[in-house]
Amino acid sequence: MGCSSSTDAGGPPGGNDPALGGRSNKIDAELDQKRQEEELKIKLLLLGAGESGKSTIFKQMRIIYGSPRTDENLRMYGVVVRSNCITVTRKLLQLIRMNTTISIHFISVAMKEVWQKRALLNVIDGHKDFLDEIDRIASKTFRPAQQDVLLARVKTTQVVMERYRIDGIDFEMYDVGGQRSERRKWIDCFDSVDAVIFVAALSEYDQNLAESKKTNRMVEALELFRSICNNRAFANTSVMLFLNKKDIFEEKLQYSDIADQKPFADYAGPQNNFNSGVLYFIEKFKDCLINDEITDSFIQACTATDTNNMEFVLDSTRTIIMTDNLRRSGFLGAG
Repeated sequence: MGCSSSTDAGGPPGGNDPALGGRSNKIDAELDQKRQEEELKIKLLLLGAGESGKSTIFKQMRIIYGSPRTDENLRMYGVVVRSNCITVTRKLLQLIRMNTTISIHFISVAMKEVWQKRALLNVIDGHKDFLDEIDRIASKTFRPAQQDVLLARVKTTQVVMERYRIDGIDFEMYDVGGQRSERRKWIDCFDSVDAVIFVAALSEYDQNLAESKKTNRMVEALELFRSICNNRAFANTSVMLFLNKKDIFEEKLQYSDIADQKPFADYAGPQNNFNSGVLYFIEKFKDCLINDEITDSFIQACTATDTNNMEFVLDSTRTIIMTDNLRRSGFLGAG
């Protein structure tokens, strides 16, 4: 008893079968193509403290580069929007009870005064728009508009990923929770990251953390930025800095001076001056870097709820990230 080869049966060896060879070559070509696509794929990681606007930027990516939301998804956001309205109303009423100096003769004047003190209870800035549109939102026929989805606040408690193909390049964007309790999950996303987009809210210079009432939010953002930029896991990773909520920052400067906040008492610029305030905080973030530097082209002041603004910001960011990746890979000169 023995094993006979295929030549004994009069047929050609299996390895020389033209059909098999053709299929093998096709498989090899497909594997090479997938390998090349994987190498070209850009993995983006959104990091920052809670309520800085990371998830809003994540939603803007879908509006600008992705597919429209389903009716089911919009219905879910309808529930979220109405829940946000209830939450912000309760917080504002709590502020009225706390502040006995507010005159109730004219409720519009009272609410204006209360709104300027919203930082005391960490009221979400964008939810004023919901209150302005309360009749529409309370309607039985309410269907969330694109701006409603952007303003809706849902705490991120898990890693969320979306894929986009833009100008022939595949992008993966990851959104993670920014609260302290959620940051332990960040490490799972650190592998093979091409770029980190760190989001900090300019408008939070006079606010404290919800989870730590004595910690200034901007101070927390600066410390977090320092730890990210000086983390060895990101030694060869592009880091972009998005200074978000510039519109709210400009508004708050009219009644909340930067220098009045103890951590930023060294601010010596003109009071209520938007440009001076932005430059001041840019320098604060630059001071966080130990062994590297961040060029101005990697820093964007933005309004995450403004789709036109974010389309410009994200398009320019894509170009910068792709160019920087090519430079880091040695395909472009360092100049």
